[in-house]
Amino acid sequence: MARASVASSDSESYTEPTCFQRLDRYFWPYDATDRLTASIFTPKAVLFAYRLAVLLGLLTLLFFLLQSRGSEALAYPETWGCLAAASLYFLLCVNYLWGRLWKFAHFLYELSWCVELCCSLVYWLFLYPLGRDVSTWYDACLHGGIAVLLFLDYLNNTIYFYRRHLRAILLICSLYILLNVPISLAVYPAYRELSYSNGWSALGVFLELLFLILAFLAGAQLDRYKYKFMQRSIDDPLVDFDEVNHE
Repeated sequence: MARASVASSDSESYTEPTCFQRLDRYFWPYDATDRLTASIFTPKAVLFAYRLAVLLGLLTLLFFLLQSRGSEALAYPETWGCLAAASLYFLLCVNYLWGRLWKFAHFLYELSWCVELCCSLVYWLFLYPLGRDVSTWYDACLHGGIAVLLFLDYLNNTIYFYRRHLRAILLICSLYILLNVPISLAVYPAYRELSYSNGWSALGVFLELLFLILAFLAGAQLDRYKYKFMQRSIDDPLVDFDEVNHE
């Protein structure tokens, strides 16, 4: 009788998780913690100052980019990459004061890392040899500069890549490609080599998705070396790489 009453009480206290809670459990392991403000080599104040400076620089870059290209800038993947990076560093700065959005910032870091490395590799390995030129300072920033800033941040932060997030990154980038197809065909192609009207476009899309995957896997592999270094050099029980759920 007592067991029946306990079971009845448990069933009455159970509440169905919301859609947001289900997504949160799907994309984040139970032991995920906010490590965005942790710094390896410098005081937290120095890392905050670096991120604030990067945020101001990215906002300046976006201003000049939109001013020079107008609405056509929205067709370029590097514009969206810059916007994602600016959103990332805004959330990183906010996280020092209000940590409720740390999961969004963490995911944006992974997304920005993959997008910036992909844009840089596609541009310098394929588009630049075909005649593309770096004519302005913000072209250089868009095609490698932001990736360098993210890498410098990575060397000093304790963010790691969750493998389950790769699916979401590929989904977001695939949606961008699908939305960019009609724009490129009907309005203005970002690059004539990727106008979606020839065979090179299919190869370009394949390479973009491949570079996204390789960029993510590179970050996940670098995690292993970084956390092994932290275990040897820093007395911090929270950085045991083998204890982290990386799925």
